[in-house]
Amino acid sequence: MTEAVLYLALAYAALGVVILGLNVYSRWPLWVKLGTIAAVTGFYFVTWHSLQGVLGWPARVDLPDRFILLSTSIHEPNKSTGEPGRVHLWVTPVGADDRPMDQPRAFELPYDDTLHSRLEEAKKEMRNGVMQIGKAEPSTGEQEDATDTTRFSRREQDVSFEKMPDPALPEK
Repeated sequence: MTEAVLYLALAYAALGVVILGLNVYSRWPLWVKLGTIAAVTGFYFVTWHSLQGVLGWPARVDLPDRFILLSTSIHEPNKSTGEPGRVHLWVTPVGADDRPMDQPRAFELPYDDTLHSRLEEAKKEMRNGVMQIGKAEPSTGEQEDATDTTRFSRREQDVSFEKMPDPALPEK
């Protein structure tokens, strides 16, 4: 991912050189020249802030339906500062045959007491060497507005954990 950011920065630098060359050798009005310089400069900042979601920050999207729980971090709500609290999960999605399907990914969920207690139990089992499979199912509660971008995900999910089944060994 670091190479992609480097290449994108080099592409923007090349674009800046092209715009500078056009501004120096063209007969465009001054307001067009200043507008292009401001636009390219603005795009640098927009791109930088947009890439933060790609550079390893937790995704604020729905969890996969089934996943292997790798790690978790719980930040309880702070009533004195008004911080709502959040839960970070590092998971690997799995298929129906309990095989990992993809690279691990970090997710961020809103804090919930029920989720907190389930995660504490899952962490306790993991410390004892028992890997945990998580299941995220749509909640039976109210459905939220899909256009609301302040929410962590588009739908409420009930997350539960169970012991990972033993692998099925091939017959001899």
